[in-house]
Amino acid sequence: MKKCILLFVLICTHYLMGQNNLIENPGFEIGSTSTTINQVDHATGWSNGCRKQNPNANWCSPDLYDRNGYKSCYTERALLPRNNGQINNRYVHMFNQSTNPTTGESVKATIIEPLSVDYSYEVSCYVSREINTHDDDEGQYEAPLQLEFVLRNDDNCDIEKIVHTSTYISGQFYFNNCSNPPSQPSSAWNQKKGYFNLSEGDIIENYNRLEIRIKGNAGGANDPIFIDDVKLITIPKVKACFEIKNIDKESILRSDYGPQYVKELCLPRIEIDGSCSENEEGYHLRISEFSMSPWGFVDDYYEGWVASGTAPSTIDLTNLIGIPSANNGWTSRTFDPTKLYSVSLSVGSIWDSAPLQFFKVKNCNEITACFEIKNIVDEHMEESEYGPQSVKELCLPKIEIDGSCSENEEGYHLRISEFSMSPWGFVDDYYEGWVANGTAPSAIDLSNLIGTPSANNGWTSRTFDPTKLYSVSLSVGPVWNSASLQFFRVKECQKNDRETSEDSILKIHPNPTQGKFNVTVTNNVDKGIIEVLNIYGNVIFEGTFSGEESTPIDISRELPGVYFVKFYVKGETFTEKVIKK
Repeated sequence: MKKCILLFVLICTHYLMGQNNLIENPGFEIGSTSTTINQVDHATGWSNGCRKQNPNANWCSPDLYDRNGYKSCYTERALLPRNNGQINNRYVHMFNQSTNPTTGESVKATIIEPLSVDYSYEVSCYVSREINTHDDDEGQYEAPLQLEFVLRNDDNCDIEKIVHTSTYISGQFYFNNCSNPPSQPSSAWNQKKGYFNLSEGDIIENYNRLEIRIKGNAGGANDPIFIDDVKLITIPKVKACFEIKNIDKESILRSDYGPQYVKELCLPRIEIDGSCSENEEGYHLRISEFSMSPWGFVDDYYEGWVASGTAPSTIDLTNLIGIPSANNGWTSRTFDPTKLYSVSLSVGSIWDSAPLQFFKVKNCNEITACFEIKNIVDEHMEESEYGPQSVKELCLPKIEIDGSCSENEEGYHLRISEFSMSPWGFVDDYYEGWVANGTAPSAIDLSNLIGTPSANNGWTSRTFDPTKLYSVSLSVGPVWNSASLQFFRVKECQKNDRETSEDSILKIHPNPTQGKFNVTVTNNVDKGIIEVLNIYGNVIFEGTFSGEESTPIDISRELPGVYFVKFYVKGETFTEKVIKK
């Protein structure tokens, strides 16, 4: 019967104090009347915590004060109960007179429902603090003290989780002795409140006690702390979420923590959408220059809080970085296209943070030169003074590029040149011409251009030579932004890349080769001269041939790459390509 009555009382109290308060007897009112001040466990659901002022002294433990029970100086002549006038209204008194911040007194409350990862939690209590005056060099001395809220399992003092540390507790009332206290205002009690989340690992610990303890070094000051009306309640779990808007494209950068996605955004408007965040009460935004390696923030461009409300669907970052009140006076800040930036959004009372996102900026209206070489039949790498370069192999007679990927141009400029990889540079311009207005077309025939005297200074006899390397570049106006050089060689596409064709009078075998190969001349040719040239036009072999005899050639000492076999017979010149692996 007594158990039933107690359960009924607990349920009623739980309802009266807030349906979702998970602390049993939050105001200490239920339980027997204490006959000595240090018997805090007279309050049902409460016990001495894991800390005492002096572990060897029973009196160095939290005290329970009762307005209608034990008559103390504090309840009668100094601090009034928080709900003065209510029957059995009580509060707990804790001390730390030590210089050691880990020896202050603490109390433990029983948590009446299992904790969950599905909720966020709000923890709070009302606190008051007596301040005595001290005659020291600074006049009145007030020790910096805080409250720590800690989760525990039963009476196990070895495993704990600190879930909140309060702000510093300033003095609420002063007196020198109990015989002459000042009158007490109702504002002598203030609430300290915090928020936390739990992980799956926390749930495994089966936390079912909330310990409240003093944190700080009192330095011998006789400044007690009083607590009342403890709460642990569930609140909707907050979720931080945001999306960067106006993404032009996305790339990947290496970092100390692996590959990271980086958005490329269009100036002048850089925006994020935070409306996917949930249950927030205010939000926090941070915009920073960032470094992937070493990983970290380089410089904050903006960091600001909005105390209440939800994150909006449009936050213009470019506007924010010019706000002096939120940006320490950095009114001249603008986004730099050469730098990497990060943006983060935190929301809600516990400031849940969404993962960092990274971005770079560019002026999407700027002139961009871009082109693609068409009719590529093969591609290989050739060494240069600046490392390996990609070289396209193209089909004669039509050598084309497509410049339609260029943007916002007003006119374009084209340059076709014989090129040298080593030494690096232009050997001879085959064509260089401007189009005063218009956009770069989707088909530009380079073969036709190099025979145009009006644009080519009268060089009407120019044609592409299979033994030479060429470069092509495209610039677009009006600021003449240039695309990267591209390199190519030409060949007759009716001939096989790897072996000479059946109707060729020059046979090469094997091709590709490890270095040694044979050249055979057919079609009743009596004699002639054979040369082997490297990609720079240097002759690395010279010999003669006769009739249909096979001529052995050895280029084993040469680097892998493309070589040209050229032979001269009866006033004509024939060329075939050989590849050394």
